[in-house]
Amino acid sequence: MQVIKGLLGATTALTLGTMAAQAGGIDRSGQPISPLFEGGSYFELSFGSISPSISGTDVALQPTGDVAGDYSQFGFAYKRDINDKLSYAIIVDQPFGADVLYGATSPVLGGTKAVAEATAATVLLRYKLNDSFSLHGGLRAQRSSASIDLRGLAYGPLGAYSVQLDDDLGLGYVVGAAYEMPDIALRVAVTYHSAIEHDFATVETGLPGGAGVFN
Repeated sequence: MQVIKGLLGATTALTLGTMAAQAGGIDRSGQPISPLFEGGSYFELSFGSISPSISGTDVALQPTGDVAGDYSQFGFAYKRDINDKLSYAIIVDQPFGADVLYGATSPVLGGTKAVAEATAATVLLRYKLNDSFSLHGGLRAQRSSASIDLRGLAYGPLGAYSVQLDDDLGLGYVVGAAYEMPDIALRVAVTYHSAIEHDFATVETGLPGGAGVFN
């Protein structure tokens, strides 16, 4: 199982390398907490459609075509004060994602594909120590899935390998502190998002030794 994990890690790194270098990796939302600092009751709904363009040449100097797929992005936030010291927020975002496909013009990587999706919901509490300092923290639930297809000469005997990582729900936490000076509209917030581990049910095809199913 450790070999399989290593293979998946290397595969993901190689497949997403172009996007990571040129489009900020697979972080899409920045995991925002700003609604928690809005005054009074606050509601936010956002939607976006993104059409990135990433192209280049492979090691054989053949064009890759546009490897970045279009995607949409949505977000939701609701914040409310409990009293003059305590408030809460519920934030839904799509923190991570990838949609990469190398075209047939690249004999080295043509047909290689990686798709990853994640949706998260965060419940946060904020406690004001005074007019300047506050603490915040909460829980974060994240559902993720992914699929990878390896194609092209670059992968040799693995050039027909595919893996499907089924939906999995993972939990994490958020903790932080903030300093504000309302008179000059200054806010400095430090927030830590814990790692969220996923245990994917995995189906592999195209391995030299045959297909595999893992949980």
